[in-house]
Amino acid sequence: MDDYKLEQAWRCYNYGQTDQAIELLKELLGNNPNDAFYHGLLSACLLKQKRLHAAEYELKIALSLDPENAFLLMTQANIQYCNNHFKQAIDSCDEALALEPELVEALLLKSRLHFDMEKRELAQSCLQQALSLAPDSVSVLTALGEHYYNIGELQNSFEIASEALRIAPQDEDANVLMGNVQLALGDVDDATYHAKFAICQNPSSEEALKLFANIKMRKNWFLGLWWRINGKLSGMSNIKSSMVLISGYLLFNLLATILSDLGYGDLSLITSYAWLSIVAYSWICLPLYNKQLEKELQQFSFNPDF
Repeated sequence: MDDYKLEQAWRCYNYGQTDQAIELLKELLGNNPNDAFYHGLLSACLLKQKRLHAAEYELKIALSLDPENAFLLMTQANIQYCNNHFKQAIDSCDEALALEPELVEALLLKSRLHFDMEKRELAQSCLQQALSLAPDSVSVLTALGEHYYNIGELQNSFEIASEALRIAPQDEDANVLMGNVQLALGDVDDATYHAKFAICQNPSSEEALKLFANIKMRKNWFLGLWWRINGKLSGMSNIKSSMVLISGYLLFNLLATILSDLGYGDLSLITSYAWLSIVAYSWICLPLYNKQLEKELQQFSFNPDF
């Protein structure tokens, strides 16, 4: 009976039905409170619900019972990632890989961690290792496609997304990836199709709803230009994007100074105001974008005519 309930809990966890999984795990722990895997899976479910403190508590119990379990170490790595403890998370991934060298999940998480730490070559290396282990894995393909998308290599991302959709046309993540790529390439209609398809698959998907919100922002006359510029900058590293902004500031100030020295005082003043207008525009658009995005995520209602 317990094996059947555990199988149900595992299935619910994989399908995002964490409330049902938690109830089943509570029953299992009532019968066997010292099972490490029960505590570990409960921790993973709580983490999906963003209940970090509860997840940490359950994981601590699980690791005290079984400190050398790859699944528990990966749950630990994910909790550390959520707490921005990137180096510790990488260590946990490496421990899991030492136990299971072909654990693709660990390589995918390591890739995200390296990317967030501005180590993009290491991030791509982890993805290539994962791809060599699981060349037909849709999750690996979408992770690689997202990597290319995030660094601005849209054609590579498009090809990877196409391959992922060929293998699994109904996969939510693959459709979201293709939607993001098509939106960046300017094909709003195709991006809308993939966003709607992903939402039909999972009406509560935050990534699909975020894509749908971005499509609306892209069409907005006021936010559209800012969205395009921000998309370009986000594909650069922090250093490169900072250099672009600094260069823009220096260029406008240099131009204003040259115009002033040449006796074009009015044009110099207009140039200075132009830069201030750009800065003000970016300051205004960011909170507006976040507000609109939050509104879309909170108030989205599923339309049966989608």
